[in-house]
Amino acid sequence: MATALQNGELVGIFPEGGITRDGEVQVFRAGISRILAANLVPVKPLASSGP
Repeated sequence: MATALQNGELVGIFPEGGITRDGEVQVFRAGISRILAANLVPVKPLASSGP
């Protein structure tokens, strides 16, 4: 992931650690904070909904 970010590639992750099973936002895990602290890149939040 770090290499992709350093190369300017787009990386999509679920900060909850996986796809929700019930459609509700779950508690974010610490991994996203560690990734962002180690890779100073812009972040574009987004939501995915629908089938």
